[in-house]
Amino acid sequence: MKLSKRTMGILKSFSRINESVVIHPGSDIAVISNLRDVYAKATVEEVFETTISIYNINDFLGVVSLFEDPDIQFLEKQAVITDGSKKQIYNYADPSIITQPPKTGVNLPSVDVKATLSREDFTTLLKAAAVNASNEISFTDGGVEVKNSSTNNQFRIDNVSETNATYNLSIPIENMKMIPDDYDVSIASAGLSVFSGASDVTYAVALKADGYFQA
Repeated sequence: MKLSKRTMGILKSFSRINESVVIHPGSDIAVISNLRDVYAKATVEEVFETTISIYNINDFLGVVSLFEDPDIQFLEKQAVITDGSKKQIYNYADPSIITQPPKTGVNLPSVDVKATLSREDFTTLLKAAAVNASNEISFTDGGVEVKNSSTNNQFRIDNVSETNATYNLSIPIENMKMIPDDYDVSIASAGLSVFSGASDVTYAVALKADGYFQA
């Protein structure tokens, strides 16, 4: 099997959520943070036939990068990576030591706010959070904003949601680990948000506890 550049990129981005991953048979790769406050799932073009337990994703990707055109055979207890006369044995970890997401995934109990973020707006929002030294991103009253609580400096994008409700629902900036993409965002005021990307990647991220929502 050859891993596509997209799959390698997904694994790299998922390592920011959890350095470890267990890939189950099929075409889905899912991770959850050790604190269980960030979940991600992607559908990839490869079909895995066995369970693959990788303790350190970046180490695994580093091994793969040793080869110009690697072919990977995923066996029951190890991966065998070859390219011409070169060969690497990569042993799997014990899956029981890796924090794994629930088999059913992560689902919203309800949807109180729906928003849309283009790839451009998503990227700009993260840049604005860095520039303004904001520690959270807030969906509030039809828009999305970042704010510095010390200086009150603020960046806002209006009209990302059509709801008429009054609300302020925030996500810690350190949990915004999504890849740049066009996202449909669904938010449950009970404490959870889901970012559904155009490129078959979905994230579920816990909200801060200090939010409010009034229909």
